[in-house]
Amino acid sequence: MDITTGIRKERIHEPEGVGGGSCGFADHAQYPEVLVRLMSLDNMQYGLGEDVTFEVRIQNTGKELIILPWSPELAELEPPNQFESYSYRQGTISLDFHIGDRQFSIFSNLYGSPAVLASMKELLPGQSVRVRASAKLVIYDDSIISEFARSNPLISRVDAGYMLNRVEFLRRDKNGKPAESSSCIMLRTQRGNALQATIFRTTEK
Repeated sequence: MDITTGIRKERIHEPEGVGGGSCGFADHAQYPEVLVRLMSLDNMQYGLGEDVTFEVRIQNTGKELIILPWSPELAELEPPNQFESYSYRQGTISLDFHIGDRQFSIFSNLYGSPAVLASMKELLPGQSVRVRASAKLVIYDDSIISEFARSNPLISRVDAGYMLNRVEFLRRDKNGKPAESSSCIMLRTQRGNALQATIFRTTEK
């Protein structure tokens, strides 16, 4: 799946409120399990604000079937009735940059719904898929940004992770506005290899 090309459609209704919580660390033996390997980066040097294109392989290393969200088009999952609430699944690929004992991440998403069969991908034990994605290199952590005062560029170790969430879209919440809430789908995620990237404070390299 290559989700780096094309213009994404906008949903008819975007949520004005978002709620939900984090899974925390999922390590129970009964949870489905995947291995995520970072196969490539499009460059080894990036300036802040640049797009990072990367490819990952997600492999089902557990014993049960896993169903992954498999569409880049969230708008296509909206029901025909625009006043109807609905739910969907969100698969989030994280590209994680490790600088010393600190970390920041950038994200790319795929979406799916059992109501739209083509938007879901079955992954049997041992099977794997590859996803080529892109995300903008943005750092919101001031403690990491302050590191540029001591060292520009920064050397980072980069690996990838994966998370699954179930999202409920409410056409009208208690305030009469569209809103979303998410809950995690427990998944054991193992990380494979790591690559190295150099990050510059500006795009001047």
